[in-house]
Amino acid sequence: MQEQDILLRLQDEWSKDIFLARLNYYKNGEMTELCRSLNATHRKYAGNPGLRDVFDYKNDSDDGKLAGKKTIIYGAGDGGFLASFTLLMWNQEVECVCDADPNKRQHGGMFGHSVISPETLIEKYRDSVIIIAMLYKNVLDKVYDYLISFGINRENIYCLYHPCEAQYFGSSFMIPRENEVYVDAGAFDGDSCRAFLKWCDKNYKKIYLLEPDKPRFKLISDEFSSNERIQCVEAGAYDTTGTVSFSTGDTGSSLIIGDGDDVIKTIEIDNLVATDDCVTLLKMDIEGAELKALKGSAQIIKRDKPRLAICVYHKAEDIIEIPQYILSLVPEYRFYLRHHKLINASRRPQFETVLYALV
Repeated sequence: MQEQDILLRLQDEWSKDIFLARLNYYKNGEMTELCRSLNATHRKYAGNPGLRDVFDYKNDSDDGKLAGKKTIIYGAGDGGFLASFTLLMWNQEVECVCDADPNKRQHGGMFGHSVISPETLIEKYRDSVIIIAMLYKNVLDKVYDYLISFGINRENIYCLYHPCEAQYFGSSFMIPRENEVYVDAGAFDGDSCRAFLKWCDKNYKKIYLLEPDKPRFKLISDEFSSNERIQCVEAGAYDTTGTVSFSTGDTGSSLIIGDGDDVIKTIEIDNLVATDDCVTLLKMDIEGAELKALKGSAQIIKRDKPRLAICVYHKAEDIIEIPQYILSLVPEYRFYLRHHKLINASRRPQFETVLYALV
């Protein structure tokens, strides 16, 4: 019943497809099926429905249609990482990677594969199978048109799809308001804050930036603390105010865990925000502590009914437990789900799935 309640609150088919893909992953833990569902979702809503994806490639390979053909991955960024990882898991051999950026061709390749130029691709690998692995559809389309213009057979081209909406502030349902009060739990190096300032055209009353990691907190403090409208807080958002064990990662992730290598301060957002600040937007990306932090923000959420942008990909159960908890606080919330950039977490692919809640 709780799954159906969440489905009914999702405002478009894109969100519902993402929810069902995540729900299936929560129930069976099958990463390959999650990737398949995400690619299909991207192709349906954000990609070119006329292009085939990496799962079509897998089917064609299994059917023997690609026998004798070499496989090239076009793109040496995060998309190329995911494509390389996927083919490695499938025991599919990759000849090399192609990228137009000369810097990427000088840094030793990807998964042991050399990185060649587009010119070399056209000259030496014209009859190969090419998987275009790009983060954004407009770039993917340009690469596809480039390959077709040089006579590459479209039957030899496959794609790895990614959504094109910018995280937190790029969707059409996220519209800035007058005098925004923005709370950023998991401020990292200030990247989301900078995006927020651009999005609202600096029309804001107050910003609260929470970051428990000392080196990252210093970065945001150095950049923003001179602004009296921005409050930098060296603490993690949580359901208690105190201290907890904390583990600092080297890939942009830091975890609140029982046996971490550091101790950090935690704070309830309810105890942080000034009483005369009506929160308009609350964003959380805190590596699995989102539900705890939401519980420490319950009074603010019930009082102000801010728009929420909450990451729900760190734990499989978040796709159920987080929207369910939000509805227990404010039953009027409506939901959207979006996938955003690919990240490399411990050398494994993940998809940043964000739950957006609006009244």
